[in-house]
Amino acid sequence: MALDLRLYCRDAAVEAIASVAQLVAVLAGKAAAHAAWIMPGYTHLQRAQLVTVGHHLLAHSEPLLRDAQRFRHAYDAASELPLGSGALAGSTLPLDRRVVARALGLETLTENSMDAVSDRDFALDLTYACVSSSIHLSRLGEDVVLWASSEFGFVRLADEIATGSSLMPQKKNPDVAELLRGRAGRSIGGRRPPRPTLCCSPPMRPRSWFDPEWLSARRTRPSVARSATARSPRPGRRRPHSPGATCRVRPTPSAWRLGRESCAGKPQAWPAGPRNTLRRSPLSRVRAAMLLAVDVGNTNVTLALFDGERLAADWRLTSRREWTADELAVELRQLFELRGFELDIVTGVVIASVVPTINPALVEASRRYLKCEPVMVGPGVKTSVRIRYDNPKDVGADRIANALAAYSKYGGPVVVIDFGTAVTYDAINAEGDYLGGAIAPGVEISLGALVSQTAMLRRVEPVAPDSVIGRNTVASIQSGLVWGFVAQVEGMVKRMVDELGGKARVVATGGQASLVAGLTNVIETTDPLLTLDGLRLIYAQNSDGGAR
Repeated sequence: MALDLRLYCRDAAVEAIASVAQLVAVLAGKAAAHAAWIMPGYTHLQRAQLVTVGHHLLAHSEPLLRDAQRFRHAYDAASELPLGSGALAGSTLPLDRRVVARALGLETLTENSMDAVSDRDFALDLTYACVSSSIHLSRLGEDVVLWASSEFGFVRLADEIATGSSLMPQKKNPDVAELLRGRAGRSIGGRRPPRPTLCCSPPMRPRSWFDPEWLSARRTRPSVARSATARSPRPGRRRPHSPGATCRVRPTPSAWRLGRESCAGKPQAWPAGPRNTLRRSPLSRVRAAMLLAVDVGNTNVTLALFDGERLAADWRLTSRREWTADELAVELRQLFELRGFELDIVTGVVIASVVPTINPALVEASRRYLKCEPVMVGPGVKTSVRIRYDNPKDVGADRIANALAAYSKYGGPVVVIDFGTAVTYDAINAEGDYLGGAIAPGVEISLGALVSQTAMLRRVEPVAPDSVIGRNTVASIQSGLVWGFVAQVEGMVKRMVDELGGKARVVATGGQASLVAGLTNVIETTDPLLTLDGLRLIYAQNSDGGAR
C-alpha cells in the first residue's frame, strides 16, 4: 500500500507538471503576441494604472510556475522506496531494494521501516500543490469572467467555451471560466479528509488509513490537470499514461509485478535508473538520444526536441538579441524541467538563425551546457536542396529548411509561405529544387509602420472584421490590415503557381499562419513545425558534425 500510493502520487505530480507547463506555454505565447498592447490595471475593481496585456497575462504565469515547483517537491518527496519494510520491522523475502528502486526510477531508500509504512507526508504535499494551483486557476478564471463581460468587453469568447441563452440571445456565458473558478472549492475541500485522519495516529498503519472516504481524497486533481488528460483512475489503480498527453513517457512497472517476479526467483533485467528522478525520468523513462532543433527568427525562437522522427516537445520564446550563453542555458533548463526532461539527454543540436547577433551565444551554450557541436545551417552544410538563386548564400537558413521539409512531406511542386516578422514565399519545383521566392513585410511590421507614421491611428488587434467595408476606424484598420494581407497572399500564390506550371501545393507555416489560413482557400495545409522538421532532416545529413 505504501509503495502503490507513492507511485500513484508520483504519476499524479507528473501529470500536473505537464499540464501546468502546457498552460504556462499558452499564457506566455499570448503575452508575447500582445506584449505592447495597453490596458487599464485595476485595484479594488477601479481603474488605477496602465499596464500591458502581456504583463497582466504573465502575472498568472508566475504563480503557476511556483505550483510546478510544488508538484516537483511532491514528486521528490514520494520518490523513496519503502518496499522491504514489511508491516512493521522488515521482510524475510529476498528482495534487493536497490535493484527495485532503480527499476521504479526511485532515487533513495527509506531509512526506518516503521516510519516508511506510516509516512503519508508526500500525499499531503501533493494535495497542497493541488489546492494552490486550483486557487491560482480560479483567479485566472475570474479575470476571464470579468474581461468577457459587457462592462469590461476586453475579450470575446469562442462558442466552444461559452453558452448562450434562449431567453436572452445577446448573452454569451463564460461557463468554462466559471467552472474553473468554482472547482477550486472542490480541491480545498478534498484536502481536508487526510489531515485529521493522520493527526495523532501511531507510527504504523491503523485501519483508519484505509477508509474508502480517505482514499477518495487521493483522486483530487487541480482543474489544470483535468483539462489536459483523461478521466480520473478508480481507487486502488494508478493511472496509465495517456498517449495524447504532453509529457510522452512510459508508466513505471507496478509494484505487485515487481514483487511477484522477485519472489519467484525469475531473472529480471532491470532498466538503469536515473540520477535525478524528476528531471531525467519524469517520470519514468525518456530515451537518452535526442535532437534539439532551434529556429531563430526576428520575433520568436522556436525549439523542438526530437526522439528520432518523433516530436517529444516544442517551445516558443521571444527573441532577445542581448542573450548570453548563460542566459540561454537558464531558459533551456527551465523549459526542459517543465516538460520533465534534463539537458543531458540532448545528443545533437541543429540551428537555423536569421539573427546573426544571437549565433555566438547559441553556439557557446550548445558547447558548454549541452556538450554538443551544433550544426549551423548555412554555406557548407549538406541539405540535398539544389538552390537556383543567383547567389545561394543569400537564401536564409529557415527558407532552406522549409523547402526541404515541404518537398519531403508533400512532394513538388510546392509553394511555402512562412508568416513571421517578414512573410516569405518560396517556390520548389517537381524535382525538389529551390527556385526562389518573394519577401514582404508581415502583419505586425505593417501595423507598426501604420501606427508610428500616422498621428491619429492607433494599434488594433489584427483580426478579420465581419465586413471588408469598415464602419469605424478600428474596423477600417483591421480590414485593410487583415483582408488586404489575405488579398496579397491570394495574388502572390496565384502568380507563383502559374509560373510553376499551373498546379502546386500551398503550405503555410510560421507564427501568423493561423491568422490567414482560415480566411482563404488557397492555403491547403498549415504546418506550424515545418521549419523544425526541415532542421531535423538537415541534421540527419550532417550528423557526424553534431555528435556528442
